[in-house]
Amino acid sequence: MPFLRKLWASGLAACLASGLWAEGPARAIEVAILHPRPPASDTDRALRGPVLDADDLAALALARSPRLKAAAAFQQARGERAVQERSWMDPVLSYALAPQSLSSEMRTGWSLRLEQSIPFPGRTSLRGRAAELEAAAAGGDRRALELAIAAEAYELYADYYGLAREAELLEKQGELLRALQASALARHQAGKASRGPALMAEVELHHTHHGMLKIAGRQAEVLARMDALLDRRGGANLPQLPPPVAELPLLSGAENEDEAVKEALRSRPEIAALRARRGAALTRVDLARRERFPDLMFMAEQSTFMEEADLRFALGVSVALPLRFARRSAMVRESNDEAQLLHYELAAAEAAITGEVRRALADLHSACDVAANYATNILPTARDWLDSARLDYEAGRAELREVIEAARHLHEAEFGRHEALAGQVLARARLDAARGRMPGRATTVPVPLDSTPSPESDHE
Repeated sequence: MPFLRKLWASGLAACLASGLWAEGPARAIEVAILHPRPPASDTDRALRGPVLDADDLAALALARSPRLKAAAAFQQARGERAVQERSWMDPVLSYALAPQSLSSEMRTGWSLRLEQSIPFPGRTSLRGRAAELEAAAAGGDRRALELAIAAEAYELYADYYGLAREAELLEKQGELLRALQASALARHQAGKASRGPALMAEVELHHTHHGMLKIAGRQAEVLARMDALLDRRGGANLPQLPPPVAELPLLSGAENEDEAVKEALRSRPEIAALRARRGAALTRVDLARRERFPDLMFMAEQSTFMEEADLRFALGVSVALPLRFARRSAMVRESNDEAQLLHYELAAAEAAITGEVRRALADLHSACDVAANYATNILPTARDWLDSARLDYEAGRAELREVIEAARHLHEAEFGRHEALAGQVLARARLDAARGRMPGRATTVPVPLDSTPSPESDHE
């Protein structure tokens, strides 16, 4: 009974939330009992929180991505091949009957044969090993896709955060300009100033409104990309995403370049995938060399075609003659060339990843320095400038133009600071991904080949 009450409560809540109660109590009860809404996952709860942070967005993207689900399905399909490659072919049972023996006075003529093909020793194990390595390579591709999706989520979050802060700063700028416009109009009406300063403030207000319109368009684009990343469908009927956090923290850019490069070469799933594919290619070289040794076909037959009873049961073996030497030599050369190709691709990938880590590390250092410079130098000076300009304007020692210019520079400094904070978070995420870590977390992406022998050890 407690289970039924919980089932009823969850389904009824789903009906009320979706508006099904308006279709009638009978329809609502049917949905409540037969189609209860499943409990929300931890990742989905982030969509209903007060704010959305970068880690939540990355976790949501990884949990919802159909591309990852497709990659996982492909990896699972690849994993099933090893069992198939290690299995023997099914035995063949054949039966033959002499039709004319059915109507004659002779005994019925028939034969029953059982055949089993047995591969040359070691061939099926090599095929299974190659299939296992291909499955491991597919797993590396899936984990590389995870890192790419997480990095994309952080890139979108940086845009999402920057646009939200820019809109807030423009609204704050508009409030200041409206106050300055009111002050300028009051001076003009009192005969202390011309109408020009009030018109100047009004023009700046129009520019501020124009900036808000541009931000709205860019926000719509970013939200559409976030909906696509989160596999959210429904258009205008989708619930609005929570706003980003109010302010991102300052990060440290202290990292050791050599250690970062070593970690990347050890942990990047692309490297693991290429090593697995090269191991599979080297395994296929051995397999191609064994093609010169034929499989054996064993046969057992019972027949009534022979007059002598002792000759009616027979055992036999058949073997294919490996006379096509050119074809088998070409198979070995092809497998060697494929292994050589993957060797060079692995070397190129290691060089590219080394450069990627160094660039990401330089970007992180630069972003952290810029964010710190905004916080300690540019922003305090811009605030002092605006305060001084407003005091001078109220005392009649400065024109409104100077206040507006100081306010514009403060707006640029405040937005630049938030942009730098978003830039350092994005740079950190890119560095984590370049090192083979899941961005935002201190865990390294596991590489399944760490616990398996290297491909070279199988061919020494």
